[in-house]
Amino acid sequence: MTSVAVTAVPTAPARRMVALLFLAMFVNYYDRTIPAVLMEPIRREFGLTDTLLGVLNALFTVTYAVCGIFLGRLADVGVRKRVMGLGLIAWSAATAWSGLAVGFGWFLLARVGVGIGEASCAPTAQSMVADLYAPDRRSRAMGVVMLGLPLGLVAAFFTGGAIATAMGSWHAVFWLASVPGAVLGVVMLCMPEPPRQTARQDGSHGGMGQALRLVWALRSVRWLTLGAIGFGLAGYVGTGFMVALLQRYFHMPLIQAGMASGIMIGMTGLVAMLGGGWLADVLQQRWSAGRLGLTTLASMAGTALTAMALLLPSAQVVLFVLLFSVGWLATYLFPVCAYPALQDAVPAHQRGIAMAMHLAIGNVIGGGAGVVLVGALSDRFARASAQAVGQAVDELHRGNGLHTAMLLIPAALLLMALATWQASRHFAADAQRAAA
Repeated sequence: MTSVAVTAVPTAPARRMVALLFLAMFVNYYDRTIPAVLMEPIRREFGLTDTLLGVLNALFTVTYAVCGIFLGRLADVGVRKRVMGLGLIAWSAATAWSGLAVGFGWFLLARVGVGIGEASCAPTAQSMVADLYAPDRRSRAMGVVMLGLPLGLVAAFFTGGAIATAMGSWHAVFWLASVPGAVLGVVMLCMPEPPRQTARQDGSHGGMGQALRLVWALRSVRWLTLGAIGFGLAGYVGTGFMVALLQRYFHMPLIQAGMASGIMIGMTGLVAMLGGGWLADVLQQRWSAGRLGLTTLASMAGTALTAMALLLPSAQVVLFVLLFSVGWLATYLFPVCAYPALQDAVPAHQRGIAMAMHLAIGNVIGGGAGVVLVGALSDRFARASAQAVGQAVDELHRGNGLHTAMLLIPAALLLMALATWQASRHFAADAQRAAA
């Protein structure tokens, strides 16, 4: 198989595929965010602690990460539209199953199914975009695809509580959410497969173990993966527990808490995805590590702002939303900046496995372990709050406990800043070797 050059000007098929990948990302994040929006009614119905809620999120995350390794490798050597299309259909079916669950065990298994299907999305999308767009346009193209992330979050936060309230059941939200992804999966299967820059057989030499070792040998990749741990911790904790925090600590009803979370966690991403990709490409053209410099500065600012927000008392909810929203921009700039840098730093035939490894480590350690840690800390701080006044643990103390545990978010953003700064020091050399 011969190599295929990437054109400087995007073609119509490239734009159509990016639009379809955007929709896949939208459905991906809508489906995975619904449990976070409906956390409190789910917790009450199944009688769960925050630790068990953390385990629920962690099991989804670990499944997503581990399966992503194998599906990322399949994206390197297989037909990517099939990987994505079948994944869409699979996670949509599991989303419908989530709505049928009558106990925590069944719900847990359903979310594992969602994690398996959704693991097909990110590595495949990254590989396709890298083959469809020249390096100086990849951040903008990836910004469009990743725009599905905040829009999916916004849609879930704004509609999840409203649908559950209107229909009198949180189960119905999952049934309705399963339909768009199934339709989109069929459409993806009918799309033409994007041509690869390098021969498909190149990605099969040496097996997965050797591919992982070669990728891990790159210093910039190692530092970016450490940054992914911070990104996973901040992202999963913020997305998974924000609605519960607003309901418990700031005493907001479900619909309003969902909308406020949509502003902080979702709508801020529109700014980062739309403007961040363009700014990252401009800086990259003027500075060899421009993308990584941008996300480093954003993460440092995010550390300070989210910490200030989380130290506010419960009466200052408006200021909390404002400060946290601005600080949260850093989490969206990380994928827009770090993912294209990762693609540039590794050879073309190893991009899928590199992205899968990056996501796996970030999700398992940052996302998986992070949400369990926050849940366990929340329960512990809630008990300490109750013991301090000689009372039994109630919703007030659960709110205090979760509020304190959420301080892990600025700590995670600080880790992102340190890691991307270190990655920027080695990026140019790694990118030159990959291009050669």
